[in-house]
This record gives sequence, C-alpha cells and structure tokens, in this order.
Amino acid sequence: MEILRYYLYIRNPAYFDQFRLACCLSPSIDEVGAVEDVSFSEAFFHFLALPWKILFSVVPPRRSCGGWIPFVISPVLLAGMVYVIMEVIRNMGCFLGIAPVV
Repeated sequence: MEILRYYLYIRNPAYFDQFRLACCLSPSIDEVGAVEDVSFSEAFFHFLALPWKILFSVVPPRRSCGGWIPFVISPVLLAGMVYVIMEVIRNMGCFLGIAPVV
C-alpha cells in the first residue's frame, strides 16, 4: 500500500491535482491581467458537468507507466459514459412512447 501511495502522491502529485482542478471554480484572468468574475452561465455549466469532471479525473496523467494506464482507462470510461447515455435515452424514449428505430 505504501508503494502505491508513494507512486501516486509523492512521485506524481499531478494526479491528485486533477481532482482539485476538476472541482475548482475560480475567476479567470484576461489578456490585460484584469480578473473577470465568474458569470452565472459559467457556474451553471461547471456544476452541470461536475460529475463528469470528477469521473474523468480518475484517469492518471499520461506520463504514468509510459502512457499505457491512461490509454487503457480512457476508452473504458468513454464506453461506460456512452452506455449510461444510451440507457437514459432509451428510457426517455420508452417513457415518451417513441418506438426504437433499430
């Protein structure tokens, strides 16, 4: 367990920074250097996408294990996301009485 902790946190702190950055909603800085406050639409879409951001933060940075771990985890998460969206659409179509085409 200590080896895993050493590899993930001490040797690779960017992995845990992904979770912090996914949850962080902060003002932006424009070209001049002025701070622009967070607008309502930015906050709304941030909180709407927050579950997906946290889910995809599980993928380790691309430099870990020569890139093979992210290469394997990314398609698995994408397939899971496609499955969830397909089930939601299928249930919505069933609820609305729309016949499936295929």
